Amino acid sequence: MKTLTLLTFLVGAICAHAQFEIDSFVNEDDYNFPSYFPIIRSSENPGAAERINQALHYEMLEKVYQEDDENRFDKVFPPEGEFHGASEFEYEIFANNGRYLSLAISCAYTGAYSEYHTMYFTFDAKSGQPIRLTDLFSEESLSELSEWVTSSIFGEITAFMNTIDTEDEEGYGAEQYEMYQECADWYAETKELSEEYYFMTDTSIVFIKGRCSNHMMAALDDLWDFHEEYTLEELDHMLSDDGGALLAGEPLSFEYNSVSDGKILEGKIAGKYPITMIIKNSMGDRYYGVYWYNKVKEPIELIGWTDVAGFLQLTEKVNDKKTGSFNLQVMQGGVLDGEWSNADETKTFDIRLSISK
Repeated sequence: MKTLTLLTFLVGAICAHAQFEIDSFVNEDDYNFPSYFPIIRSSENPGAAERINQALHYEMLEKVYQEDDENRFDKVFPPEGEFHGASEFEYEIFANNGRYLSLAISCAYTGAYSEYHTMYFTFDAKSGQPIRLTDLFSEESLSELSEWVTSSIFGEITAFMNTIDTEDEEGYGAEQYEMYQECADWYAETKELSEEYYFMTDTSIVFIKGRCSNHMMAALDDLWDFHEEYTLEELDHMLSDDGGALLAGEPLSFEYNSVSDGKILEGKIAGKYPITMIIKNSMGDRYYGVYWYNKVKEPIELIGWTDVAGFLQLTEKVNDKKTGSFNLQVMQGGVLDGEWSNADETKTFDIRLSISK
């Protein structure tokens, strides 16, 4: 693993220019609210840019990325005459260098009421693969980081509570104090860091934890979301081998012994039908995701689990109807090797998927 002191000159050279060009796709919903969505481009590394666009479109727009798509928001915008859906998209770039691209995309989700939500993304600049905290840190280091972040937030909440005037009869001090007391009690014990709730700057990592208030109490929340920032120098000794490689601008190994959660996988069914797949862990041994034939680019829903033998069993559905299934052995390096079968299992073809680089 490289240390930060050895990286000083390298980091300066890598950060001298942006690695990716960021274009904005702009559109308005039926209520004339504009939305802005990032389109990533790179003449030097178009494959990485393509994978970043694939991940962003899947996560935020429920679509397969296509360069000439003029209706990127059609799956998420509120239907005509309705309010339910997502709109008012906007984004912020935190880092765009030769090592990684880190950004946030926000939007307003409307159901019974509107609530703004932000998702954070960090990508390896070399491969375009999403980077999760478990790529950057070992399990032991993440446990230690969780203690750091929890302790810092607990201190921030309790310090603010000491400034609240609970005797102000014309204000809401008592209600605000009670809200923060419940939140402080929650953070009195260590809370695990969320895999994707972080972003990186050129010199730091910022871990995010949600606010203390619910929708009804939001007006009383002066602290809002918690952003706990640590310099790369502070965290250098805690990085995994892939974490060190990322900071050095070197290729990552992605040496997983489990399902490669959230990565872009590529392979061929029957050795001649190229597909792309994204699989994410929902809880325990449960997984969900999507795949598409590269020639067609229509998303096919996946849902499944890992069985006692360590195989990943996935069922595919189109319009809520089963159309096929995968039986995949999870192998070293995030490789999935096995078979695809049609709905009635009258046809079976070999399939091998690996993390695209």
